[in-house]
Amino acid sequence: MIDVLDVARPIAGLQIDLKPAQQCPLAPSVSPSDPDSEARTENWSWTKRKADGYAKVYSKNVIGVGKVQFYLNGREIAWIRAVDETNPKLRTANGFHYLVRTVELELGKNVIEIYVDGDRVRRVAYTRR
Repeated sequence: MIDVLDVARPIAGLQIDLKPAQQCPLAPSVSPSDPDSEARTENWSWTKRKADGYAKVYSKNVIGVGKVQFYLNGREIAWIRAVDETNPKLRTANGFHYLVRTVELELGKNVIEIYVDGDRVRRVAYTRR
């Protein structure tokens, strides 16, 4: 027989501290009432693995942050040093400017690294079987 826990009744010795969820530092929210907030101009980068043996590499808000570089297994696959939004390497969506690349993962271990102005800001490893 399974006992059912009555959540409306307090449990002796159990104390729950409910705090509001903290924001993810990699994807800060932008308040619609404050379009010039720091989140709108802050650069952040990430990767997304696709099911078909590919991965997408993104860097958001790359204008004026210096040189942004994408590496796959130690080999540079893309870079940009954007000073304005007219750079042809940029993609624009929802008022943000991105450097985006799709990479085909090799069999075995694949390391993707993202550097912003010489500092590594992201490193991930994916295995393709």
